[in-house]
Amino acid sequence: MQQQRGFTLEFHLPHYVLRPDRPELRDGRGLRKSRSFLPPSSGSNDRIYEAQLSLVVIGVDEFFWMAYFSEDSYFRNSNQISEYLQDKTDGPSFGLRLCKFPIWDPRYYFLSILSIRMGQVTMEWRVLVETIEGRLDRHGEIDEDNLDEFLEDDPSLQKTKEFTWILCTLRRLRNSLARLIASWAAFDRNNSVYFDLDSDGALAAKFRECFFSVRQSTAELNTLQMVLEQRIETMEKMASVLYLPVTLVTSAFSMNQVSNDIAWWKYWVSLFCLTSATVAVAVGLHLMVHQMRNSNIRSMLGYTR
Repeated sequence: MQQQRGFTLEFHLPHYVLRPDRPELRDGRGLRKSRSFLPPSSGSNDRIYEAQLSLVVIGVDEFFWMAYFSEDSYFRNSNQISEYLQDKTDGPSFGLRLCKFPIWDPRYYFLSILSIRMGQVTMEWRVLVETIEGRLDRHGEIDEDNLDEFLEDDPSLQKTKEFTWILCTLRRLRNSLARLIASWAAFDRNNSVYFDLDSDGALAAKFRECFFSVRQSTAELNTLQMVLEQRIETMEKMASVLYLPVTLVTSAFSMNQVSNDIAWWKYWVSLFCLTSATVAVAVGLHLMVHQMRNSNIRSMLGYTR
């Protein structure tokens, strides 16, 4: 927000949206990127698209001002502008306000659009994270039920490539979401003073209502970020279990003192045996910790055999 010879209010909400994978809807300008959640070879029908919402309100005072709104829509096959014009609704408000009932105060208009669009962005993040959660069920923690799946021979490293792709995508989403949350936290901390939230009157009450709505959206975004963090942590632990045998065996067979005439089948046998041992140890430790926790809980509750 600026107050030198007028004022400027603006927000920018970068985020990601999940949409069907249609090549004709990808951004031909090269400004935005899209990414499949699974590797391209998996044949996934969904794609994660970069998007951004921006609003700039500029004016001389509270009586003379104008607003500019921009929204990425390259991943849609419909024109919302024509719908807004036909319905005579306000475009920046996502069509939720009628043009015949305008908001005259620039600060209230700015906060109103911010609260509406933050709700939209939160909804997009919720759909994206919940969809990812559903597809990551088979990539959960290693236990006795899915141990055989991780011990299967994978000479083409297809599963390893898919695992790495998913982990990189999760990190990218986590970082983008963290930046969005940090931006709102900075705005709330540094610029809320310009909206007279502690004042009396109907206008100040509307300001507080908008701030409350945005803070609720931010709280949900924090929860979604925590879900991504937990998934990343779980997959990073699994990566250390899956990649350690490959690293050790490859290092051993690449040492100079090892003869070059060793058959490659010995490499794969060593890799399989070491992977089995590593996963078995990881599962054993996981089960042992689980049993110890149950024993401690029974001890605290006074249960005896």
